[in-house]
Amino acid sequence: MWKEITAAEMDWNAFPRRKGNWFLVTAGEGAAANPLLGTYGGFLSLWGRDCAAVFLRESRWTKHLMDASETFSLAVLPEAYRDAVRYCGSHSGRDGDKWTAAGLTPVREAGVPFPAEASLAVLCRKVCACPIETAMLAPDIARDFYTGRYEGDPHTMYVGEILKILRK
Repeated sequence: MWKEITAAEMDWNAFPRRKGNWFLVTAGEGAAANPLLGTYGGFLSLWGRDCAAVFLRESRWTKHLMDASETFSLAVLPEAYRDAVRYCGSHSGRDGDKWTAAGLTPVREAGVPFPAEASLAVLCRKVCACPIETAMLAPDIARDFYTGRYEGDPHTMYVGEILKILRK
């Protein structure tokens, strides 16, 4: 079912950069693993390694799980799971079992959690967590993404070294 591929075999545009094309970020140990809709992230080469980056807001439950975890995954699901992905972005894991409510199945490979329904799963070892300081951003970005309802809810950028890429 799953085939491990190398970074050279991967479509590096797995996360299209236009609104509406989302992925799930999953972090957490054991039963506490939680999937979250991700909208900011991508792939990069950093420190001589193939890496993935994802940005999580302070208010998100998965951010707190990410802080306590050594690993995380990024997963792309088929269009048939669009509602499940949306559910993971509009409900908190603090309030219940998002896996069951979204109709997803948690699995682990090398200890890293991800949804079994994914068509692509990128398993990562967290190597960096960098809080985003609005004072360091261009004024229009700070204004558009960190004021109003988002004021006081900054992102942290997490970079993970890619350990394994699985594709169905």
